Amino acid sequence: MKLIRVDVDGYYGLVEGVPNVLKLFSKYGIKATFFFNMGREAGLWQLLRYRSRNLSNLDKSVVSRYSLWQKLNRVFFPRWLGAKHCDILLATEHAGHEVEPHAWNHLLWTKNFNNIDVYDQLKCMKESFMQCFNKPPVGFAPPGKIFDDRVLDALVRLGYKYVCTNKGKKPTKQKVWRIPLTFSYTPEELLSMGWSKEKIISKFYSEMKKPFASVYFHADAEGRILLDLLEGIIKKIKGETLLYKDIIKE
Repeated sequence: MKLIRVDVDGYYGLVEGVPNVLKLFSKYGIKATFFFNMGREAGLWQLLRYRSRNLSNLDKSVVSRYSLWQKLNRVFFPRWLGAKHCDILLATEHAGHEVEPHAWNHLLWTKNFNNIDVYDQLKCMKESFMQCFNKPPVGFAPPGKIFDDRVLDALVRLGYKYVCTNKGKKPTKQKVWRIPLTFSYTPEELLSMGWSKEKIISKFYSEMKKPFASVYFHADAEGRILLDLLEGIIKKIKGETLLYKDIIKE
């Protein structure tokens, strides 16, 4: 059983990365579950408050995804995502992939999780999602892979069926289904840790040979500036890939 997840965090991942990934996956017959940011980009005040100090290596890698002009646009003109771009979300589903929510305010969830109203965040995601699809979402992939019992309780109240988790060997059910990543690093993260592209491709190849394998990528990174690396990984995947919603049971 092989699962591929694609997280879509920001504007350029949405309008550039997703079309690139859809074309690539079509070329190799890959089906995946895409988790979209249903809210908006973080503005200047939030960036200054939560991301201006003590940048991690991953934070620095995220910043390096974009040109100076793209960074300025994001800082001074934060754009709405989600329901403002239903055409892209619908095109993803029409291509045979699953579409689910990933975030409402991605930055606050990852940098100020203990102080946010997770129910409100998940409710806003659901409402934005339903504007595009006229049906409720099934699953949720937490930003930064961060969740707790508050999130599980909110998911149950709002009718979500599953949540993506960071680690595990197989799906389990506790309040909702938990579908784990069996390998919780993206190629971008591994590059920031000093891995070579050849080593990364080899690692994903070995991971995807497991009886249950679940890996993930970012449309903002692997769908844009690392598209060649993503293709190097994808073309080695043998066998059918499944959608998250297809492996859960009521």
